[in-house]
Amino acid sequence: MLFRNRDGAFALPLADVLAVVPLPKIRFLPLLPPEVAGMVVHDGEALPLLRLAAQDSSATASAFAVICAVSWGRVALPADAVPRVPAPERFETPGLSTADENAGRHVLYDQAPYLLLDIERIVAELSRWDFRQPSPSGNQEV
Repeated sequence: MLFRNRDGAFALPLADVLAVVPLPKIRFLPLLPPEVAGMVVHDGEALPLLRLAAQDSSATASAFAVICAVSWGRVALPADAVPRVPAPERFETPGLSTADENAGRHVLYDQAPYLLLDIERIVAELSRWDFRQPSPSGNQEV
């Protein structure tokens, strides 16, 4: 699946995607890591809304949330428009092999590059955040 937001253009394996929904109300909490824009509620569960690149980017400008499955639960990613599933004949994966080797790689769709996301790796990196640190300025309610 391909989608865009203020942070860039991204690709996700369809197996990782559970749903695409209108962006729920974002709740801003103190002491969130800079990679988390806030929390959203989907199907009665609080999910972290992840920033994918710039720590000061605003996820509130997005219209949709891509709900993804990870080993410990679910996370949400902001999307500016309804994501697309690429037509196989217009989708190129130059040099891609296994998922572990592809983190940070780009795939091409209609000659445009999309960063291939490894959601498990992104979430695993969040577990290293020291919540005793002061809350970053990017997590203030607007």
